[in-house]
Amino acid sequence: MAMVADTQDHRPERCHFPGCGAFTRTGLLCPEHQEIAQQFETELTGVATPERIPLAELSVDRRFQRPPVEHHISKIALNFNERYLGRLLVSRRSDERVAAGEDRYAILDGQQRWNALLRMRFAWAPCDVLTGLSLEQEILTFCVHNRERKWVRQSLLFIDQAKAGVEPYRTAWAILKQFRYEVTDLGPRGKVTINQLACPATVEKVHRMGRLSPTLFCMRQAWPDDNAPNHPEVVLGIAAFLQLNQHIPADELASALGRFDCEALREQARQVNKGSTDRRLWVHFYEQVVQAFNYQKQARNRVPRMDVSINAPRIWFP
Repeated sequence: MAMVADTQDHRPERCHFPGCGAFTRTGLLCPEHQEIAQQFETELTGVATPERIPLAELSVDRRFQRPPVEHHISKIALNFNERYLGRLLVSRRSDERVAAGEDRYAILDGQQRWNALLRMRFAWAPCDVLTGLSLEQEILTFCVHNRERKWVRQSLLFIDQAKAGVEPYRTAWAILKQFRYEVTDLGPRGKVTINQLACPATVEKVHRMGRLSPTLFCMRQAWPDDNAPNHPEVVLGIAAFLQLNQHIPADELASALGRFDCEALREQARQVNKGSTDRRLWVHFYEQVVQAFNYQKQARNRVPRMDVSINAPRIWFP
């Protein structure tokens, strides 16, 4: 059944509450989680104790923290005002965790400020200290406090939430590892290796559609030594084909796509997209997938081209 193209611009924000993913037009949180988030923040502040901690005793856990951002560190140091410094959010770890090799104090929120203070040769920092958190709770706390920070990379939040056990990131990450992929959004996508997907948001979207595993299988089978499939339009275009043609196995599609160069298909999609008004490159790549699958097939074995709505991936969420 064809899906009629939508002429209106329906691009609501996704709820930023961990594990929700519902769409909302009223802000960063859906109505269901606005009250929950407010209560969580209140409780988190209530159990934290204010302390002065020497900067040398604080640390950054690279298992979930992002790398330092030089631009923000320099800006803090250049415009430093102690009145607006605020408190760093810190986790004080148990003796058992320290004995296992972990640092005593881990920064959950304030890494850039900590680096700026070190650069300005301060001796200590004002902190709000949380005691008794597990690693998973530290990761989840980090996600909650950094979700609205525009400069936190999406790939890091994806991985952090996966490590914290938040769905659908946990199961999506397991599928990625099964096919030897990782997610990143760093640098020019043309330089990404064959084992990196430069589209964490698309990976989440395709996983919510229930098509991540067959899509990655198809990409690996069709282009095992090519990094061109790592782009979002390729991933979502193949997933859309598998969603609209569920009677076609992923290995059959992979066999058909393997006869074509992925970069050539992407270039054809880009050329079509230049004259398009909706600018949805993944839709045009999906159309290239349809043409590649139908190539030299008899009429009875061809799949029809279907018009895909701008809301289609959200409609396909189970």
